[in-house]
Amino acid sequence: MKHTLFRRATAVLSTGALLFGGMLSASALQFEIGGQYTDMGTIVTSSSEQVADGVEYTKTTYTDKKSYGQTMYSLEFNPTEGEYIPLMYQAKPSFGIEVKDSVAAAEAEGYEVIGAVNGEFGSANPENWGTLDSRLITNGEIVADSEYKDVMCLAFNSDGSYKLVKSRIAYHFYVEGKEILNAESGDPVIGSINKRYVGTNWWSPFCYFDYKTGGATYTHDAVPGVEVVFEKLNGTELTVEGVLEGRVVSIHTDAYATPMTENQFVLYAQNGSANYQALADLKVGQTCQIYAEELNADAKEIMKNASSVTGATYPIVVDGVDNTPYTPNAGDIYATRAQRTAIGMKADGTMMLIVVDGRGDTPTYNKGITLPELADLMISLGCVHAVNLDGGGSSTMYTDGENKITYDRGVSSSLLICKRNSATASADAKEALTALKAEAASASYPSTQQTLVNLAIQKAEAVLNDKTAMTNDFLRARMDLLTAMGKTTAITPKDYISLNVKDWTYNTSIMQATNDESGALVLNNTNNQWPSASFSCEMNVPADARLYFDLTVNGSTSVRLTVDGEEFILNKLIAPDSLDANGDDIVGNGKTFKGFIPVSAIKEGGFELTKVMLFAVGSAGTGSKITVREFDIRNTLNPGDVNDDGAINSRDVRLLLRNAIGKADLTDKQVAAADFNGNGQVDTDDARLLLKTYLGLL
Repeated sequence: MKHTLFRRATAVLSTGALLFGGMLSASALQFEIGGQYTDMGTIVTSSSEQVADGVEYTKTTYTDKKSYGQTMYSLEFNPTEGEYIPLMYQAKPSFGIEVKDSVAAAEAEGYEVIGAVNGEFGSANPENWGTLDSRLITNGEIVADSEYKDVMCLAFNSDGSYKLVKSRIAYHFYVEGKEILNAESGDPVIGSINKRYVGTNWWSPFCYFDYKTGGATYTHDAVPGVEVVFEKLNGTELTVEGVLEGRVVSIHTDAYATPMTENQFVLYAQNGSANYQALADLKVGQTCQIYAEELNADAKEIMKNASSVTGATYPIVVDGVDNTPYTPNAGDIYATRAQRTAIGMKADGTMMLIVVDGRGDTPTYNKGITLPELADLMISLGCVHAVNLDGGGSSTMYTDGENKITYDRGVSSSLLICKRNSATASADAKEALTALKAEAASASYPSTQQTLVNLAIQKAEAVLNDKTAMTNDFLRARMDLLTAMGKTTAITPKDYISLNVKDWTYNTSIMQATNDESGALVLNNTNNQWPSASFSCEMNVPADARLYFDLTVNGSTSVRLTVDGEEFILNKLIAPDSLDANGDDIVGNGKTFKGFIPVSAIKEGGFELTKVMLFAVGSAGTGSKITVREFDIRNTLNPGDVNDDGAINSRDVRLLLRNAIGKADLTDKQVAAADFNGNGQVDTDDARLLLKTYLGLL
């Protein structure tokens, strides 16, 4: 008799960023011995046991459709209904550690661990075995990551639900409010989090290490450099969309393996690297901030609020459909028969951790399965989403105090099933939030700030009263409250292009940036290198908007936008008659370029503008200079909408008049809308024209 475990779901793959959510009761796998199942084969043996309330372990052997013998191990639970939740964990990031050892380390921290499997892929190079290829977040804190790039992530929430989303994180580094950029690329200068690299040429950007490494940096005597130790301030941590604050406590040159205490972190730059000097120039006592910015708008809130996150390199089932034909970088693992580990999610919120044994000596002994066969299996078991984790010799399942299957290999991360809030860290985080809330409630602040503090207190109270809240929720609420109280710095991307020099980032050793008497931004190449000034922003730009520019060029320059992660070089649109022989730079000897470019000429439709970059570079070397009087994007259909509420009304007139008499300050974006007559100035003439327009006299 043939059986179908579950009817296959059918769905249409969404385009763009993948974003899916689990919903609601765990039921143990039940098979009929000798039964034939459409997508598995013939069941030989099957046994189940309850290892905890709501957590079921099952071992099943079967002969598949190709007559290969297979053994499947599974752990099944529903985190949306029970006491047990998934948690990504690694006892020492960037080192291969056996799953049972990570379980022991987690239990030593106070977690009650019921089961575990191996996590994502890591390096197999003996010199840095176990260094995670992607991203790891535990209790809301970023444990491991490298260079901001698109990473498919599986994010678990405190309530037991999940999201599968494409994430891209940039790590900005500020010293006393000024961002330090990568001298080579103009990108954020921090390139890796708690990662080990191979050989002597480690990394050009800064490497970040904190106490999760075991109390010292991963650098060694083959790669000495400058290592700066920072003390963490105000209880802040490295979190997505959060700001970690620190103070320089010591600077070590020609150093490696620098030790740190639990409340410290270290930034490293290799001797001779392009970014060495920017780090070596720091002084003891200086304050800094690290802002971990999620660049993918769809992922921002998901990654910010996740309790733990793992990279999901191979999403093999998406919306109930086999996704392996679209799985990126599958390579040789696609058709290879091997041990497999996967996590699957059912429509009711049930999660399944599956390990299939493999690479046995005979067709009747654990032959192993291919990636498409694993997808078929997960769909058959009722999963609407599934992610292939590391496999082969890494495949491990631990439960009931023992390994059910293991090859004794150190793995880059482990996926644990833990009792909710069993770790002492949750109690500590809750206590810290409670104390800070009481301090905020007893203090008084200026009226505008008091409103922000009151909102942060309300959020803190909601988290403290939420029975599903976990360590990450308490941490996030505390960091938000610290910012509202003015104890930490708030760093958020601006939604307009400012010409105020303090809003731009640049390498101070090779570029000078000032505002002249007229308020224009002046960028001057001072060191015969290839400097850039960068302004990060985030805005929804309508298709009918225009980019207005007014700039004077001395020497060579390049003007670029980064839009949706893609760089657009605007030279030919701004200065088609003055490009050099290679067409790369605008060349001018005091030439002025003024005008506008339709957004449609850059990219059709609306888009996310993420970065503006101006280069003072090229053949002229030292002395190349740009003077920027205007560089902004405006919607031409609504000039005069000063307060940006979508209409021209009395509120715009009142705001403009108050500005004209010195009673109100306008942002750069408001100034662009308020320059009603287009002469580059905002004054009472603009207010009169705006008033006439509002009254219908123009």
